[in-house]
Amino acid sequence: MDSTPKDRLLRIHSLDALLIFFAMLCVCAMFFMPREIQISLNGAVIAGGAEAFRKDGRLYLPVKFIAEPLGYAVGWDQQKQAVTLDNGQNMCYFHIGGQEYVKNDREFPLEEKPFMMEGRTYMPADDISGILGLSYTWDEDHFTIYLKTDKGR
Repeated sequence: MDSTPKDRLLRIHSLDALLIFFAMLCVCAMFFMPREIQISLNGAVIAGGAEAFRKDGRLYLPVKFIAEPLGYAVGWDQQKQAVTLDNGQNMCYFHIGGQEYVKNDREFPLEEKPFMMEGRTYMPADDISGILGLSYTWDEDHFTIYLKTDKGR
């Protein structure tokens, strides 16, 4: 069956339109789909379920996945709803929903209350970095938070 030049032209334009549609769909997916935040601690990427997220302009980190690679034993007291972090030199604890943490018997304020989500304790990057003596930078282009041990703390 022979097709007319008009039919061939319509098929070509339909194919072009379809390709443009899929290209736009891919571009939209890149910009509007949630991106996974990478966590780098002293140059090593933390993996294995360490899901950080942003909410209301703040970056939240899972406490256990940051503390354990630094040598902290992480404890949980269900009755008190308290998390303990102990590396032999520093002992810290805080309560879920609390407004302060205790480090080596000294009390300090928290910017945000720690909370539980999907069985994990989360805190803003500012709070967890202060507790563990870390500095951090946020790389928006690579969606990565770089945490470094701050020897001065």
